[in-house]
Amino acid sequence: MKKPIRDNWHNVSIVVCAFFIMSFSYIFYKTFIRTPLTVLYLDYLKRFLLLNILF
Repeated sequence: MKKPIRDNWHNVSIVVCAFFIMSFSYIFYKTFIRTPLTVLYLDYLKRFLLLNILF
């Protein structure tokens, strides 16, 4: 019974961390000048988060 609960908590923590990172990135994107570097960074971050969630 302990293992599924632990896995569930791990998934929840990943989602919460991803949400905070995306929120911070969105605020950063809105606050600062939208440079190609920022766009590239956000694209990389999205891919990284998707890989973390899927696998």
